[in-house]
Amino acid sequence: MLKITLCGGPAQGPEDCVLVRTKNGTRRLALGQLLYVEMYNRTLRYHLLEGSAIDSLTLRTSFQKAAEPLLADGRFFRCGATIAVNLHHVMKVDGDSLYLDNGSAVPLPRGMLGEARRRWASYRQGGSLAGIS
Repeated sequence: MLKITLCGGPAQGPEDCVLVRTKNGTRRLALGQLLYVEMYNRTLRYHLLEGSAIDSLTLRTSFQKAAEPLLADGRFFRCGATIAVNLHHVMKVDGDSLYLDNGSAVPLPRGMLGEARRRWASYRQGGSLAGIS
């Protein structure tokens, strides 16, 4: 199960992080560096701003349950059955995709465009929609 905690040090200041259990031990991933997370081969794959991806240990639960702490945070939006995007990194919502600040695009399922636009607009205006996914 994911856990959101504070990380960082005196130089960076506190920042929310997620603790991810991997085959190489537990990793702290700053939420500000997390672009999106997706279910991949029964693991959660965390895509980071710098371009790398970190895979969790094999899951024995649903994506919804595993990603619950992220989805409870107002920055994350579940767009599809197995993807949650950090709205802080969304630059544009258009057609069938969310376009991120690193140049990548995350596909939206058919019928999700209106909800994605609403959530992104609310996030950009400083509204809190924590818990809505």
